[in-house]
Amino acid sequence: MKTFALSLLTLWITFACRAQNVSFNQGGTTATHYYEEIPYEVVGTKMFIYVTIGGVRHKFLFDTGAPTQISSSLAAETGATDLSRTPIGDGTGKRDTLRIVSVKNIQLGQVTFQDIPAIGYLPDIFPCWDAEGAVGSNMLRNSIVQILPERHVIILTDDAGRLLLKKRNGIPLNTALDQQSSPFIQLIFKGTKRVFVYLGFDTGGDDFITMPGVLLNQIFPYKVCTIADRGIGSHLYSEFGLGKPDSTYRVLIPSLTLADVEFDNTTAEVLKVGMARIGARLLSYGSVTLDFIHHKFYFDPTRDKVDMTLPFWPVSPIIQNDQLFAGVVWGKMKDLIKPGEQIVAFGDVPTERTPLCAWLVHNPLDSVAGTVVVKIKGADGVVRDVSMTKE
Repeated sequence: MKTFALSLLTLWITFACRAQNVSFNQGGTTATHYYEEIPYEVVGTKMFIYVTIGGVRHKFLFDTGAPTQISSSLAAETGATDLSRTPIGDGTGKRDTLRIVSVKNIQLGQVTFQDIPAIGYLPDIFPCWDAEGAVGSNMLRNSIVQILPERHVIILTDDAGRLLLKKRNGIPLNTALDQQSSPFIQLIFKGTKRVFVYLGFDTGGDDFITMPGVLLNQIFPYKVCTIADRGIGSHLYSEFGLGKPDSTYRVLIPSLTLADVEFDNTTAEVLKVGMARIGARLLSYGSVTLDFIHHKFYFDPTRDKVDMTLPFWPVSPIIQNDQLFAGVVWGKMKDLIKPGEQIVAFGDVPTERTPLCAWLVHNPLDSVAGTVVVKIKGADGVVRDVSMTKE
């Protein structure tokens, strides 16, 4: 049985190999003086590029919050060799063993990377995107990567002089916090004191900001955030199963700063496990440059102040066996809907059968605002109407 959360489609592999005895920081490119403009496609908040392996183009997720990944079939087809089998933790805290392989050659544009370590396995969600792998931070660690959302282009180079970089938009970039060179940056949360918070920049992450409970406990005394909502259930999916239902929170961060850009009224999900991260939604507000070579992060904003006020549904759904269920239930809605109850209709949209891939293509929750009536099937099989509002 496989369970996926629709409120958090960040890949479970994001948590892979943190604190594991394996380094993904091996291999690389011998190219010099290179400059490549690589177009990318967007599906939801996910970014996809095409790589070439063995002379054949393959669609890969672009994910700075994870190591490089490759499907087991493509690994076998292209002759990837085993490096090790290692214990791995998923987003629910459950554990298994996964294969780590070395991919002999991966080409981005005209730049070839050799002997790149990769997770030799993909979650079942990848076929929904026709993707066969992911380009991760370990593969990019000796390059400069500029993401230009207005053009849907990723620039890959080793020469900062070929990019337009404004010094005032730059902050330090730390890639030494894990074994895959994940890019971490400092944000400033403002409360009774200015609190400096490290977050990973994760293009595979759907939300603007998510944080683990341990971070919330550290920063809460400084009044940089307030509890905006309380929920019960599970909003983490896993290839190994659903996380145990538990209490969770949404917090409101009144003011935070990234490279002199102010973000007001940011709502963040609090997770039981995982890293604090800022996701691909940052690209809605400007371009990003990851200068892995000189350890600098640049954010070139479209404006200097952003109001992040957003409405949320009081239920975060999950899909299990092609059926839609209540994952996390928030606020007063906890008195009307229980976690795990089936959602058989959302307004005028029947959801009794909801294949995951179809939901990814068209999620009715994204296109509906205000108040909607959902049909809920209880454990006794009785269907009832419940009105809920996005606010």
